Amino acid sequence: MKSDCRHGFTLTEILIAIGVIVVLSGIAFPVFARAKAASKKAGCLANEHQLWTGLSLYATDNDERHPVTKTPATLFKKPFDAGMGWAGRVFPYIKSAKSFHCDGDATQSQPKDGTGTELASVSYALNLNVSVTPNQAQMVAPSKTVWLFEVTGNQAHIGAPDEAVGKLTQESDQLSPIGDGTQGAILSNILPWTGPVGQGVFTTYATGHIDNWQVRHAPVADDYEDLPGRHFEGSNFLAADGHSVWLPGAKVSAGGNAKESNSKQTDQGCNLIGAKLFLWPCAEGTDLAEHTLTFSLR
Repeated sequence: MKSDCRHGFTLTEILIAIGVIVVLSGIAFPVFARAKAASKKAGCLANEHQLWTGLSLYATDNDERHPVTKTPATLFKKPFDAGMGWAGRVFPYIKSAKSFHCDGDATQSQPKDGTGTELASVSYALNLNVSVTPNQAQMVAPSKTVWLFEVTGNQAHIGAPDEAVGKLTQESDQLSPIGDGTQGAILSNILPWTGPVGQGVFTTYATGHIDNWQVRHAPVADDYEDLPGRHFEGSNFLAADGHSVWLPGAKVSAGGNAKESNSKQTDQGCNLIGAKLFLWPCAEGTDLAEHTLTFSLR
């Protein structure tokens, strides 16, 4: 005689199974998300190593000088040496726009336009203090000095000579950026911004607030968003000796070159690029150990 018994799952068993799946998903998804974020962080570190190679080769071919050029005449009445457009000078040694873009940066490259080159996403900026220094020999302690740091919102014609600066005419047009970690010092747009907030394109720090970032004695721009750093509330920095390191912003000292290598960080007393603005912050000297890295060259 055959049995009519049918084997299946009770409602209670199904609900228990669903509950277990939900719990496991709650555990697994954050792990996967963190692994993905860690992969992006590692990719950005690898990019910085490649860019260091390009920067070093450029210096070798140019009497140990950094990729320095004059600021656009449209930006300052008296142009001075600075590193705006540094990526375009380094690009021939890298030959890949992908090395200039961090996967954690939401800024995207754009197709070719009137300049004949791609508008590439540039996720890194050059230390402003390095950019106005004639050569590498003037660095006292390269292992302590920031060379590149992470930014967002930058798009530049890095495949064109001098980043096509002669063909750029709009307030939103950008060159690859420079900055010294302080509010109001990051430079990327070729024209001074005069329009209402919300229009145009801006480059901002993707580091979280770097120590000494706030300029209290002069009008400031929107160089910082109130966001944590790009990677796990910190970001990657490339030091001038070629090593890359992840750091929270508080471990890095912002500002102009310190007066001496043993000078403490101050919130005023330094020049801002070519201007005699002595109320600008000074970064910590390279002899001190209160910060892991500093924007100062001495």
